[in-house]
Amino acid sequence: MGSFIYPPNRATSVKGTVTNDSAASGDVGEIITSNVTSYQNVAASATVFDITSLSLTAGDWDVSGNCIYQANSATFTSTDLILAISTTSGASFGSIDVSNTIELAGVVPTTFSIIYINSQTVRFSLAATTTVYLKGYVGAFSAGTPRYQGAFRARRMR
Repeated sequence: MGSFIYPPNRATSVKGTVTNDSAASGDVGEIITSNVTSYQNVAASATVFDITSLSLTAGDWDVSGNCIYQANSATFTSTDLILAISTTSGASFGSIDVSNTIELAGVVPTTFSIIYINSQTVRFSLAATTTVYLKGYVGAFSAGTPRYQGAFRARRMR
């Protein structure tokens, strides 16, 4: 009868960290962030835009983001505000699942109103390096130029 070794020998192991430091690049627990810390003007009414992006290497990632929208005018109104996560850049949401999109409909903020939106956590299982985008959208606005800030975070799960 053959011998039994427990635990089984493995050619690879899962790397992580066992102290209060940060996990190294490529290890489980690695965190990548991108923050837009100063307000940026929304370029056009009723147009999808990239808030920020992250370049994620192959692996399993949990990705989440948030956005702060701010009105710049007492007469500012908008039909809706959207925050989404997508692998498509530019003026399109691309192929995203509706569950990955947070929308506030019929938003009518007053002067310097601030609206804070958090996304759901989205899982990306990637075979190759992929850029993931935090997307914004402000519906048709009447006057003034709305602004935004955002924060984007990814954590390697495996």
